[in-house]
Amino acid sequence: MASILLSRSFKALTLAEPASLRALSTSAPALKATAAAPKAKAAAKPKKKQDRTKSIPAPPKRPNSPFTIFFKGFYHREKGSFLDAQGKTNVADVARAAGKAWAALSEAERKSYDGEVKAEWTAYNAAMKSYLETLPAADRLALEKKAGKKFPVPGGRSAAKQAIRDRPGNPGRASSPFFEYLQAQRDVIQVEHADELKGLKPMEINLRVVSLAARKWHTLTPNELQKWKDECQRKRELYKAWVETQPDKEKLLKNL
Repeated sequence: MASILLSRSFKALTLAEPASLRALSTSAPALKATAAAPKAKAAAKPKKKQDRTKSIPAPPKRPNSPFTIFFKGFYHREKGSFLDAQGKTNVADVARAAGKAWAALSEAERKSYDGEVKAEWTAYNAAMKSYLETLPAADRLALEKKAGKKFPVPGGRSAAKQAIRDRPGNPGRASSPFFEYLQAQRDVIQVEHADELKGLKPMEINLRVVSLAARKWHTLTPNELQKWKDECQRKRELYKAWVETQPDKEKLLKNL
C-alpha cells in the first residue's frame, strides 16, 4: 500500500513540473542547433572608386581676366598695407581694396589690360584644341564628369562669336544691369571667398559666385543700382552704333 502511495506521489510531482523547465527541455535541441550554425559573414564594404583623372594630363590653364592681371600687380604693391595681428597679409582686405581701385579706373585704363588677355586667349585656344584632339574619348568623358561641364573644341559657333567680339571697335554687348554688375564683381568675389570656393567644381564655383553677387546686389542703394542701369544702357547704345558700321549689320541686329 505504501509503495502505491509513493508511486502516485512521484507521478504527481512529475506532472506538476514547472512550465519553464518543460519549455527549456523542449527548446534545448533548437538552442544547440543555433549555437552550431556558422555565423553570417559581415557585408563587405564597397570599394572606393579611384579617381582616374589623376593619371590624365591636366588641360591647359585658362587665361587670366583683366581684373586678375590688375589684382596681381596691386597685391604685390600693396600687400604690406594689409597685415593682420600675426603679420600676415589679409587677402580678403586686399581684394576689397583692389576691387575699389579697379572700379575707380577709367574705361581706357581698364582696356589697357585687354591686349594681354587677348594674347593669352589666342595661345590658350590653340593649346586647348591640340589637347582635346589628342585626348582619348574615355579620358575626356572622365574629365568632363569631374568638372561638371563639357569641353568644346575651340572653333565652330564659339569661334564665330569670338571673332565678332574681337572685331576692331566692338564695345561689347550689354545684357542686363545685374549681369554687368556680376561681370565687374566676379573676380573680386572669387578672391574674397577663395577659401569657401576651394575644392568646388567649376560649375559649382560659378553658381556660388552668382549667389554671392546677388546678395551684394540686393544691398546696393538706389543710386548704386541706377549707376549699373545707366552703364547697361550706355553699352547697348554703343553696341548698336557699332553694329551699324558692320557689313553684316542685319545679321548682328537680329541677335540683339
